[in-house]
Amino acid sequence: MSDLSKDGPKGLGIRFFFSTLSGKYFQQNKPIRKLIKPVGHCVRWGYLVTATAMLYLESGNTKLLKSLQKAWDHMVKKRMYITGGIGSLPLLESFGRNYELNNKYAYNETCAAISSVFWNWEMLLSTGDAKYADLLEWQLYNAVLVGMSADGKSYFYRNPLEVDNTFERKEWYKTACCPSNISRTLARLSKYIYSFNDCNLWIHQFIGSKVKVPLNGIKESEIKVDMQSNLPWDGRVTIKLECKENLDFYLNIRIPSWTDKPEININGKKLDKLKLNLKEVKTASGIIPYGSCYISLKEDWKSKNVIEINFSMPINIHNSHKKVRKNRNRVAFSRGPLVYCFESLDNPDFDIINEHVKINGKAVAYTSERLVKLKMLNAENKELIARPYYSWGNEGKSSMLVWIRE
Repeated sequence: MSDLSKDGPKGLGIRFFFSTLSGKYFQQNKPIRKLIKPVGHCVRWGYLVTATAMLYLESGNTKLLKSLQKAWDHMVKKRMYITGGIGSLPLLESFGRNYELNNKYAYNETCAAISSVFWNWEMLLSTGDAKYADLLEWQLYNAVLVGMSADGKSYFYRNPLEVDNTFERKEWYKTACCPSNISRTLARLSKYIYSFNDCNLWIHQFIGSKVKVPLNGIKESEIKVDMQSNLPWDGRVTIKLECKENLDFYLNIRIPSWTDKPEININGKKLDKLKLNLKEVKTASGIIPYGSCYISLKEDWKSKNVIEINFSMPINIHNSHKKVRKNRNRVAFSRGPLVYCFESLDNPDFDIINEHVKINGKAVAYTSERLVKLKMLNAENKELIARPYYSWGNEGKSSMLVWIRE
């Protein structure tokens, strides 16, 4: 258990007692087929539903899949933070009630985010629905990466969204699950990029990589993939495919929810305007993974092919659900798959925790310290700086805020 674990709303001890007594804390209150709301200890929850999704893939039991889909929807719509972090209650290290998403007391254990990444991957394999790959990407960049420092030598166990000079990374923890969990997750990152079957190749994540894919398990049907990506800083991706000429297969490319004007060129030919899956679903956090989809391409493939993609990266301004009381009259920023935060070290002239900030004009992206940061002006024409959330806390104690007052 990490520092600050005993802080939080009043009555945590009583809630912990009743949570364990009822079985909710250990997800033992109902059979797994009837667990349609995420409850209890978040890391245990993530591993349980991951295993259940694996069981569905083995057994084909649709009751398991339906309960998992309902639980995932409930988590995204009512019990997840904008970073993709889960677990609003310290001490219990567990889910809270619907829309109970306090930024200061947020537990958001790094291991919980990792377990959710595992779950999203198994749900993607189970359904082929792009929303699971989309949330997996979002959680990797925001809820997982924040757990490790830039030099890889110190860690966060829990990840609040509001900190007032009381929080810093540690080189190790008595409960040392998070450091090793991050290490194994990043070491296995290639697992989440591609998948394939007899006549389909899917590209789920846009991470520079090379792979050989044997469609139908036949050497003559092998596809060589070489992907070069500039994400998360800009949306340019180049995919080179080598295969037997006129090989019959579909290339399925995920369109992320955070882009609004993607462009795809195949061997120099621009695709017609792409139809996006622009679903407006109100969520507690303001992020909408439901807007992601796959574009399925079937071409007269040459022996060598080049697919050039340019995902637009608008700076998105998020409003959380009105039932999240702590975020009323506040906004958060994202660009591409990255959530941004305001750190006191970048903004020494502001009391970022307590000041009301009226943004004057649009936020602008710029490069600084090998990061893409955002800058904007307040009503007094003073400059405010936002940095990627995962990168905060690398220079000792500081204040930090994701949801800034309007």
